[in-house]
Amino acid sequence: PLAAPVPQGAYGFDGSLTGYPYDPERARELLAEAGYADGFSVVFEAPSGRYLMDREVGQAVNGFLEAVGVDTDFSILEWGVFVGKLYEKAGATMMLLGLGSSTFDADSYLFGQLRTGQISSYYSDETMDALLDASRMEMNADERLAMLHEAQALSHEQAALIPLYQQVD
Repeated sequence: PLAAPVPQGAYGFDGSLTGYPYDPERARELLAEAGYADGFSVVFEAPSGRYLMDREVGQAVNGFLEAVGVDTDFSILEWGVFVGKLYEKAGATMMLLGLGSSTFDADSYLFGQLRTGQISSYYSDETMDALLDASRMEMNADERLAMLHEAQALSHEQAALIPLYQQVD
């Protein structure tokens, strides 16, 4: 299980964060507090043929959403169709997406998903943008690491992404 979009073993991983617990009752309470006591509808898409058991993971997440009152229009798409929609900014309101990196640096997991205007980012936050931009220019390793941890903490606090698990390859 992951608490942030940076996997264990990558530079910048913040092991102090804890994942969101599976708590359907609390989820219903939070929905009610946000004005959605009767739930809401969302379009949710998952890929098929890209990740290990991606279809089954998508189906499980869909079931968890429906169990707390989120009505989903759920589709499983072939990877080429799915990624085409993602990069054209035509993706669903909610998408199941895996992250990988050849550099194993937190920036490669965070920047593309959380920096405003990036090809696969559907998120925008000025504080996050400033943190990520500054971390790319910071030469002091300790200060850069602190920025990467702060970005993960902000992502976690805002639920900018909902990390699920680290796939073992």
